[in-house]
Amino acid sequence: MKTISVNVPETFVKGLEELVKKDMYANRSEAIRVSIRDLLKRELYDNTVVIVKEKQLPFVCDICSAEFPIFSPYIEHLRKEHPQVNTERLIADFRKGQDTKRIKEAIITI
Repeated sequence: MKTISVNVPETFVKGLEELVKKDMYANRSEAIRVSIRDLLKRELYDNTVVIVKEKQLPFVCDICSAEFPIFSPYIEHLRKEHPQVNTERLIADFRKGQDTKRIKEAIITI
């Protein structure tokens, strides 16, 4: 990934921090990346070409049935609440675009 600097109003920063605080995104950078991705899809590709492969949403914890709208809070939940889950393998397989349900079933070791 490439780093860019962007000036935004303080209200935008506070809004981003609130999204992170509510565990909707792992950090501000992730929230901004998702926003840029959605903007590019809407403005440039308009249902013809998708530059980022969509992941299966929402993410549901197979252990306690907690639901997450995006991947990163789901991973944080697994790390905190279910340390027996191999999250590193799940992350690697998710980035490869593998079927997350099959992957979760394979790595949960209770």
